[in-house]
Amino acid sequence: EPRAGTSHRTSVFTRGLREIPICGLSLGLRVYLAKIHKGGSPGSDPGEVRQLEELAAQIEDFWSLPENQKSSSWTDHEDINAIMLSSSMIATACPEVFC
Repeated sequence: EPRAGTSHRTSVFTRGLREIPICGLSLGLRVYLAKIHKGGSPGSDPGEVRQLEELAAQIEDFWSLPENQKSSSWTDHEDINAIMLSSSMIATACPEVFC
């Protein structure tokens, strides 16, 4: 279920680099955060970690909404975008799969 307020987000997530799957950033963040949580990271700021977690969740929430999946940013590469979104969500629950 998307978080409150995500349905009216601007198209900031639709203007990313065309070569990177649109949910690749959230997956990368999830894996990076898992490594921090697993072994700790000397000097990692809890506030920054929380911001990265929120950013990954915002990306997932935005692209989970059917109306956002109608954009050409999604549909032009729907197969890989769906895989990356699913992978990012899996990394939330089972980050060890990717670490």
